Amino acid sequence: MTIRTLAGALVLVLIAMVPAVAEPTLASGQLDTLVARALRDHPALAAATADSQAAAAGIDASGSLPDPMLMWGEMLAPVETRVGPQERVIGVQQQIPWPGSLGARRDAAQARTEAAAAAWQATAVEIVAGVRRAWAEAAWLAESRRVVAAQRELARRLETSARAAYEAGEGSYADLLQAQVEVARLGDRRRDLDD
Repeated sequence: MTIRTLAGALVLVLIAMVPAVAEPTLASGQLDTLVARALRDHPALAAATADSQAAAAGIDASGSLPDPMLMWGEMLAPVETRVGPQERVIGVQQQIPWPGSLGARRDAAQARTEAAAAAWQATAVEIVAGVRRAWAEAAWLAESRRVVAAQRELARRLETSARAAYEAGEGSYADLLQAQVEVARLGDRRRDLDD
């Protein structure tokens, strides 16, 4: 299974794991689209994917022998040996690690790969949760604006009724003043929500 298929399957699992928030005025399909876009385009997730792929690529290399070294040397002055003068030296060197250390290196690389995959999952969960929190806040804000607008309209109607009653001599000035204060308070609340 490739990292990309694993990532795609994990995205679907993560979307199902994060609890959904009630969206009173925003369509649910939009939330799924935003979550998918955030998981596709978020730079932190792209970095976590690259880290996970790099860790997975290092598993095979960590369990193999180090590369052999080829050496070449030129003598400033010929060196006399039993077979004659030597002017050049050519050699090959291969390091052999202690028994068991290659397996330990491979196990450590496997653990790094698993840690990178866990970091990817944690990053994806944070991104999905952040999008859902922002979505819930936007939904709350939209619903609050709608409710405050309805309350303000009711307060205006109450003010109109209180004004008519006051002008007819059947209502008190305190009732009219209270209705006007409520209209102004709801207007301020609506402006706060708009900001």
